[in-house]
Amino acid sequence: MRTTVATFHNLLEPEGLIRHFQENPPQDFEVLDLEWGLPAFSTRFDLFTTIDPAIRRRLDRVPLLPRSRSLLRANSCFIGTTVSEYVLFPGAAASGDLVRAITALTPRYPLVIVKDLPTEAILVGDQALAVSRAVSDACRSAGFVLVDGQALAYVPIDFLSIEEFLAGRSEARRKNIRRKLRSRAAL
Repeated sequence: MRTTVATFHNLLEPEGLIRHFQENPPQDFEVLDLEWGLPAFSTRFDLFTTIDPAIRRRLDRVPLLPRSRSLLRANSCFIGTTVSEYVLFPGAAASGDLVRAITALTPRYPLVIVKDLPTEAILVGDQALAVSRAVSDACRSAGFVLVDGQALAYVPIDFLSIEEFLAGRSEARRKNIRRKLRSRAAL
């Protein structure tokens, strides 16, 4: 396994965080050793993960489907990491070469996902955005389908302390958040 971090386009996090992910992947994840140190991992991906909750509830009422959900977990390859905001493209590789390396994985994995491409230069800069767009275009030309990601929660950080944040929440919500905060030391 490659444990060195190359110079990457789209890198916002400390390189040590990426190295830590590569050396200590989450349980049931396998870090892949790809050309140029392109970060990637494989795991079994639950196809229900991104399904609309209302549709999931309806499907869960279908007889035997809830018990057979394990059959809907595909061995999948993710280009990127779980600890970086965006997919990291090695600075030394051309977009066409990256896409050839990515498409070489398709015989082994029914799903190959290039995760979290930046859509603006604000955080990554113009050069990194240009590289991301070139890889995106090359992926599309190679037959990949571009899909918008799942929306994530956004919490504005307009408070000075956790207690100030909690003060604006209901009693039940405060109790739930405090319980989670107490348990975080065990994570």
